[in-house]
Amino acid sequence: MPWAWWSATKALARATMAMVRRAAAVWLLLWLVPVLALLVTLGPDATFSRIAMFFSEMAVVTFGGAYAGLAYVAQQAVEHYHWLRPGEMLDVLGMAEATPGPLIMVT
Repeated sequence: MPWAWWSATKALARATMAMVRRAAAVWLLLWLVPVLALLVTLGPDATFSRIAMFFSEMAVVTFGGAYAGLAYVAQQAVEHYHWLRPGEMLDVLGMAEATPGPLIMVT
């Protein structure tokens, strides 16, 4: 019976993949339902809808942790959305570097 562990491992892997799929579906719903609710109730041009879509996009396209996310937010907030001027964004980045809170929340 040297291969008995293999069948047990395969059964555990199948159960684990089912759990991963279920967990991924739950988290995906928890992410998308509020965003879709904002889009449906307020419309795609509402401020909260645009913020929800922006941070959802950021979550999908940024890899590399908090610093990659901050760089993406800085670029989009200044150049695309015009939420902040470049000097204001530098103040925000300086505050994020000086305190652990913003980096921990992004990570």
